[in-house]
Amino acid sequence: MAKKTVLRLTGVERTYGQGETSLSILRKADFELRSGEMVALVAPSGTGKSTLLHLAGLLEHPDAGEVFINGAPCNGLPDETRTAIRRSDIAARRSVAAISASSISSITCCRSFRRWKM
Repeated sequence: MAKKTVLRLTGVERTYGQGETSLSILRKADFELRSGEMVALVAPSGTGKSTLLHLAGLLEHPDAGEVFINGAPCNGLPDETRTAIRRSDIAARRSVAAISASSISSITCCRSFRRWKM
C-alpha cells in the first residue's frame, strides 16, 4: 500500500533582499515526504536547507510555488491557521552534530516530520 504524501512543495522559490542586493535561495524547488519517512538534508552552508524547512514548517511564505500539508494547499492561509497547522500536524525534531578533524568540520542537520494526520 502506498504511503500518504504528508508534505509536498512544488516549484517553491524564495529570494531575500531586493534589486541588486537580492539573493535567490530556492529556485523552483520540489520536495515530497510520505508518512513514516525520515529525511536528512545535507549540503554546504548557504544552500537553502533552513529556508526549505522554514517553508515546509509554514514559518515563511514562498515567493512562488505551493506548499501542501496532507494534500491541502497552505499558501495564502492566515497566520493563525498556519500556527494551528504547525501545532496539530507538524512536529519537527532537529538534531545537529558537529565533528571536527583538524581543519575539517562536518555539520549534519536532520529533521523528521512526525505526527502527521493519516
